[in-house]
Amino acid sequence: MSVLDDKLGEALSAHASRLAVREITDGFPLLHLNKSVQTYRIIATFLTLPPEERIEVAVACALRKTNEQKALWEAFRNRMEGCSLATPRLASAAR
Repeated sequence: MSVLDDKLGEALSAHASRLAVREITDGFPLLHLNKSVQTYRIIATFLTLPPEERIEVAVACALRKTNEQKALWEAFRNRMEGCSLATPRLASAAR
């Protein structure tokens, strides 16, 4: 069962990564379907990031496996909550 779990986990991670990249590159089409305030805060926070960092942060938020991805996720959450809005380069700061 462990091999099956590993393969399923890899497939889900690959799908989550592709979905995160597609959301960023296509202008958040699926997120716009959810009309909540929280969703619009997420989109607005992504738009405050430099374009070259958005995909890296989106994949980190989707996966959260490595320590670097977890740090990016936490930095993104802090930025979204207004705790670290002065941080100009989110991905660089998490390294």
